[in-house]
Amino acid sequence: MTSSKLDTANHKAKISCLFCNMSDKKKTALYFLIYTLCFSLIILLIFWKYIISGKTLIWNLDGMTQHYLVYIYIGEWLREIFNNIFIEHSFVIPMWDINIGAGSDIITTFNYYGLGDPLCLLTAFFNKHNAYYIYDILIIVRLYLSGVFFSCYCFRMKQRGVGVFLGTFAYLFCGYSLFSSVRHPFFILPMMFLPLMLMGAERILSNESPVLFIMSVFMSLAINFYFAYMVIILTIIYVAVRFFTSKCEELLKTLLKTVGRFMLYGIIGVVMSAILLLPVLLVFLNSSRTELSNETLILYDPLYYLRVYSGYCGYVNAGSWTVTGFVPLTLISALLLFRKKGEYTYLKILFGIFTIFLLIPIAGKFLNGFSYIANRWVWGYALLLSFITAVMFNHLSELTKRDKIFLCTTTAVYFITSYIIQKRLFSKSNTSVIVQLLILLATVGVIVLAGLILKKNGKRIIAFCTAVLCFLSIGVNAYYVHYSDTNDYFSEFVSKENATALLENSVTNIMSDEMQNEFYRYEQIPNRTVRNQSIIDNSHGVSFYWSLTNDNVSNYLHETEAVTFASHDFLNFDRKTFIDELFSVKYFFAPEGTTPAPYGYEYNRTLNTHQGNYDVYINKYPLPLGYGYSDYITRDRYETLTAAQKQEVLLSNILLESDHDSYSKNIFELTSKSLEATNECGEGVTIENNRFIVTKNNAEVTLNFDTVKNCELYLDFRNLHCEDELWTSDIKKMNGEWESLDTDY
Repeated sequence: MTSSKLDTANHKAKISCLFCNMSDKKKTALYFLIYTLCFSLIILLIFWKYIISGKTLIWNLDGMTQHYLVYIYIGEWLREIFNNIFIEHSFVIPMWDINIGAGSDIITTFNYYGLGDPLCLLTAFFNKHNAYYIYDILIIVRLYLSGVFFSCYCFRMKQRGVGVFLGTFAYLFCGYSLFSSVRHPFFILPMMFLPLMLMGAERILSNESPVLFIMSVFMSLAINFYFAYMVIILTIIYVAVRFFTSKCEELLKTLLKTVGRFMLYGIIGVVMSAILLLPVLLVFLNSSRTELSNETLILYDPLYYLRVYSGYCGYVNAGSWTVTGFVPLTLISALLLFRKKGEYTYLKILFGIFTIFLLIPIAGKFLNGFSYIANRWVWGYALLLSFITAVMFNHLSELTKRDKIFLCTTTAVYFITSYIIQKRLFSKSNTSVIVQLLILLATVGVIVLAGLILKKNGKRIIAFCTAVLCFLSIGVNAYYVHYSDTNDYFSEFVSKENATALLENSVTNIMSDEMQNEFYRYEQIPNRTVRNQSIIDNSHGVSFYWSLTNDNVSNYLHETEAVTFASHDFLNFDRKTFIDELFSVKYFFAPEGTTPAPYGYEYNRTLNTHQGNYDVYINKYPLPLGYGYSDYITRDRYETLTAAQKQEVLLSNILLESDHDSYSKNIFELTSKSLEATNECGEGVTIENNRFIVTKNNAEVTLNFDTVKNCELYLDFRNLHCEDELWTSDIKKMNGEWESLDTDY
């Protein structure tokens, strides 16, 4: 051997020796340094177009109307608390705000959106002029921490190296994360909580300190009870499987001891979180966001299973929040897991359980708190697949001939069947699915051929090539989610300019100073973008959209059939004079020249706003916030009335549950009446057994009735249901304004 070759060999030996002699702390530090650099690069590659286009990560629906406004509100709320404590020297924490819906508790309403998360303390340093910075930053930070905690869980389970690295990114950028992290920022929280909870559980199973488990229970419940419920359920399943697949003597005695310890430490965590958890749970149990009917709990629609199967690796939203988009390497790892006889039994069982959960609707309903079917726990499935990848990665270079034949056969069958499903059964084949199938074949090819062609460096080639293909897979799904013509997700996000202008140059913001002089509410023609804006304008609107809403408000609006989208989402009161009066509405805003104002409102002026010109009308006869009645109506009599009659009678009678001798029971005379109508079916519509049978797109049914002037005219459907409609008529009402109405108000 020549001198230069010897020097090179010695140099490599020194580097290898140096790395091997590194302490665990240094290796961990180096790992997280590389992780941070790669994470930053991937984030830049995913969101590059947002950055150069001046876009925020604020989704123009729930992001703008709920999450972003909550961030601004929490910042103002924290600054008020700090001012009270450090400037006014009074420990006063605002607990109630009349501007939240029809008036609501601050903590119980906004805990669902992250109030309680220590990271949200940073919102105190931002206002509504620049809050989009912290909004975007916290999305990225939560994703970053999710990867850190997942890696730490892998380390705890004695997994190291490239497998952990790739598993971490497969977890971080699964389809669920790519889709929901920017849609609902707090949907990332469980991706942080679950790895921490599992690490804490492993410590207890090993008779170590329970502090991490207790703190995980406490933090998850205090920050977001909704996802904490899912995290705890998945953790219970995980612990049960881990315990019963472990080899231990005196199983019954150990079982009782283990259950006792978990219950004790879990209760400690629950008690610690009770200051936030209990009031939120009380509101949740009386919330208006009721369960949906018309749901089948046994099996999904057949197309659901075809979408999940063929789109396992490609980004697919199969329905009910079942968002796939798992890196092909995770599928390969799951397949090879079952070739390891007698090993990793707990992972095989967990994979079976979680896969079954994805396939039966009742599991989605159970994990969603029995409210409705939604697989918002699919991040837990992604964590399992990613951990299996971390575990199996080192085995990829040690496959036997039979393993390789099995892998080639199964992936070939999967490729062919998935390709046929996409091309034959769906009108539009999913581009990301097709590309991911090709990446799957390429990954299998590398694993099978690397050891044969490059025996000495096969392990390194597999590590390098699978890493490249893994990141390529993430890139494909990210592109398909955000930038493809099929989804065009990018166009749904608000620019920095609009994020500010929508709040500072809206009709409610312009009118806020005037409306704050006295307490009166305003009604606005449906505007989804700003329907919660009253919380930051300090104005008093009647449109609101909060997941936790007092059911008394919801019940009243349902009884009087105020137009709404869902039981927690009220766009406005449909210009109903009676309801407006009872809610102390004085102002009415409508796009210029588009909609007649309710009875008793006079035109005041037209304002130029970011969303166009708005006409302002003022009620000549507004009721104040507080008013009294001299007469009453009982519940049993009230329930016999129509919605129109209910709103009329409530203008002069208070509703009591039973008779009261101290007050007069009014004998009222109702003025509302029903009109006879006839149906005129257009082409493609027939009426059979009280059902409209529609056989043609854009078919029309015309209702004819005698013209009535100087009144409020309602079209009231009873027991109207639509086949295959998720939101049934019990919750979904006719939403929007009339295009034409051949009568006068």
